[in-house]
Amino acid sequence: MAAPTFDSIPEFKEILIRLRAAAKPVGPIEEFLVRQLASALFRSTHLERIHLGLLDHQLANITEDFSDSLPDDLPEPARQSLLLGAAFERDSSRSNALSKLARIDNHFDRSFHRNLVRLHLLQRARAPRAEK
Repeated sequence: MAAPTFDSIPEFKEILIRLRAAAKPVGPIEEFLVRQLASALFRSTHLERIHLGLLDHQLANITEDFSDSLPDDLPEPARQSLLLGAAFERDSSRSNALSKLARIDNHFDRSFHRNLVRLHLLQRARAPRAEK
């Protein structure tokens, strides 16, 4: 049984198709760089979903623990701000998952930009030079 790859995921395929159309890679090195770009975009998209899910989870836990201790006349925006702040503080003192997600996101962002620069340099190097 073969391990699944990103190629088996429709969302990744769509990103790859769009990047190939935009970059028009020539040769295996440019194709590799386009795949790296697609991988970084795909993973970053999933990190956004994880981030939102983590916030929802932490907010639900904090709400369960602290909602009874908040004043009843507290406006909803202030209530949400306090609960989000408490969820962030709890995360920071425990698993620090939000910070870990930020580091991973930065890694994918740097990877994307590094590979984009490499792709542009390769494409510029093979582009026909204008005769003077």
